[in-house]
Amino acid sequence: MSSPPETTMTITKDMLHDLLLIERFISSIPSSEQYKPFITGQRKRTLLSDLRALSLSMELSFTDRELRKIYMGQEINMHQHPIRGVRNTISALRYIDAQKDLPFTISTIQQVNKLLCDGYTEFWEEGKLRTPKESPSFDNDGFRNRPTTFSLESFNYVKYIHALEDIDHPLLKASYFLFHFLKAYPYSHFNLQTALVGIYAIIKNTPYAAKGLVSTMSVAWESLSKLQLSENSTQNVSVSSCAAVFLKSYVSHMQSIDMALEQRHTIPDELLSTLNERQLKALGVLKRKRKLSRRKYAIMNNVAIATAFRDLRDMVEKGLALSVGIGRGTYYMIAETKKLELTEDTANDTMSFSDDFEEINSLDEL
Repeated sequence: MSSPPETTMTITKDMLHDLLLIERFISSIPSSEQYKPFITGQRKRTLLSDLRALSLSMELSFTDRELRKIYMGQEINMHQHPIRGVRNTISALRYIDAQKDLPFTISTIQQVNKLLCDGYTEFWEEGKLRTPKESPSFDNDGFRNRPTTFSLESFNYVKYIHALEDIDHPLLKASYFLFHFLKAYPYSHFNLQTALVGIYAIIKNTPYAAKGLVSTMSVAWESLSKLQLSENSTQNVSVSSCAAVFLKSYVSHMQSIDMALEQRHTIPDELLSTLNERQLKALGVLKRKRKLSRRKYAIMNNVAIATAFRDLRDMVEKGLALSVGIGRGTYYMIAETKKLELTEDTANDTMSFSDDFEEINSLDEL
């Protein structure tokens, strides 16, 4: 029987510092009944974040409402093939959940890729992936995403990921898997999505899933975007730098959740539930750095300036932030939250949000 290959990851001081912060966060997650509504709501937001990350990896863009409808099996006014792509990712995630405590082996990875590719063979042959008139090139396509080279060595690292002994920490193992999987690119199609689902599989049954509060696939996708691994493979990136960026992204998400838990004491749960993940992250930044511009908000969340303006204006209207200055020099500060109350409009928005989610449970509860 073949033995797993040796590892080459170097743990830096910064990585150790981030791991310590993460351990403190994991141990501080509340379990009392009073936090149950917040945790339930955050799990639903995490589910949407996971689906959004998978969609972005396929070069697709959906609103939260569209993702909720797709998850519940409802039709939306869009070309059927992209919708099928998102539904395939949901099937892959449910398959991983059904595996429960079974080891994450190469056969599991192959089945995930098979589920992701379901129904797409004829579309590749026709060159019609998103709209009837669009024919993406082989080298620049979020569905196909396979470079011309294949690394057998990296594939062997992926093959034995469940047997690694040198790297025991789930987050380090996940980043190690991500790096080598995207260096190997073993499949003809859906490599990025297979890698993201693999991250979910490695972390989901560990404490670092943080009770479903942290979107591990969003963490992985942000790491890929920062390192440009989805575009340039891993030629100029080391496995240690990949792990370092992965941990930084996790810490960023962790701090947003931590901030939301703090804000829970001063902001009504109903008001917090009306905020999207970008806005929750902004609350954390405002708490630590005191001010935030539209441009920094846009860069931080990888969105357009117009989206940043709408999100920040919404926070101002809800009394969570203050707008200072005019024009391009405008920046935002956190508002006093001791006397925040729900307005009639906000209450209506909350009811709509809850109604949309009435049938949705977090993936670990399915």
